[in-house]
Amino acid sequence: MDISYKWPKILSIIAEFDKEFDERYRYENLLGMSIAQIRGHYFNTPLDVIPFGWTGVDGIHFGFLTDFGLAPSLDEAYIVYVNPMDFDAPVDIAARNLADFISICSQGVDPFFIEAIRYTGSKSSYEGYKRERAESIVARKMKLEPYISRLAAHIELTVISDEYDYLQEVKRERHEGIVLETMDGLGVLRSGGETEFGGERMKLPVAKHMKLNPAEIQEFMANANLTSKLALIRDLQYCCILKDDDQVWRMIYDELSRLGMTNEVQAMLNV
Repeated sequence: MDISYKWPKILSIIAEFDKEFDERYRYENLLGMSIAQIRGHYFNTPLDVIPFGWTGVDGIHFGFLTDFGLAPSLDEAYIVYVNPMDFDAPVDIAARNLADFISICSQGVDPFFIEAIRYTGSKSSYEGYKRERAESIVARKMKLEPYISRLAAHIELTVISDEYDYLQEVKRERHEGIVLETMDGLGVLRSGGETEFGGERMKLPVAKHMKLNPAEIQEFMANANLTSKLALIRDLQYCCILKDDDQVWRMIYDELSRLGMTNEVQAMLNV
């Protein structure tokens, strides 16, 4: 599962446009963040996320969810929002793929729409939130028109008229593909060809900052299938056990290395 992902060309183009339009017109960044190929992870950035955008606020960043190497490419990977300061729910799905995420942001919607959807709690509340900001949304869309006109030559933008309904549908689609739930809400997806994802699934109960017996983890890793191992790794990270327990950290590092998951191993080293 050693996957060498190629950086999406469109992100390099957007980074260039951001710089050009800021210097010429004092534009804000199209996606509301600085685009950078920095493999920096916070302790609660999922190990299978490759960050691409940094907002400069509270460590909030966006990234590609590779699903431990199942994503065929970064262009096809889910986009996730990570707020390291939200200890209860630090990560959430933001878009089905990069093209959809760029399309939403190009329509004048605040790039932080995912945060607004999370905290308004309902469609009616979110629509109220947008009505209060209607003028700024229209103004942003008009200001971005020259930028979007240039960008359209490099990517096919899709009109996503209702980002709230869109996001609910994306989450429903993802949930249908999950074979094992995890505490961070991401779950472990079904694999089409990897036999080790099949078989009996196991769960090792964990809780926030729980002190685990290393022998118990060792036994679990020796007997669990790959799906179960990946689910446990998600839960250990969500519960801060990877951060708190050096011995557990080393065991997971060794297991990911054995599985050939070099991206995730590198992420552990970059925290």
